[in-house]
Amino acid sequence: MNILLLSGSPRKNGNTNALLAELAAGIAEAGRHTVQTVDVTRLNIRPCLGCDGCKRGGKVCVQKDDSQGLMEQLRQADCIVFGTPVYWWGMTAQLKTAIDRLYADSSVLKVGGLYPAVHPGGGCRCRR
Repeated sequence: MNILLLSGSPRKNGNTNALLAELAAGIAEAGRHTVQTVDVTRLNIRPCLGCDGCKRGGKVCVQKDDSQGLMEQLRQADCIVFGTPVYWWGMTAQLKTAIDRLYADSSVLKVGGLYPAVHPGGGCRCRR
């Protein structure tokens, strides 16, 4: 099985990337699967324009950025793990942008192969 780990954390040495590194090491140690980690925060992926050009042109986005390479990696994956800290009650903007660009070809997401890995990072010093 080809497993793709997507990191949405802008903190290179943060908890989310540490968690994904441990997961990748465990998968590699088991020796039965291949694993690759992609840090989407280091990719040049622009927001979706909503132009629907991808729906007229063979499921290819009109924007030329790193999303095409990411789409190919997603197509090759049998399992996709999304790793993200929780910022403002949701995933990071970088990961959300990458996911939004899947609008061009949502068939890259194979049903049954998605395993969301949410790392609720950070703390709150709320005053009551």
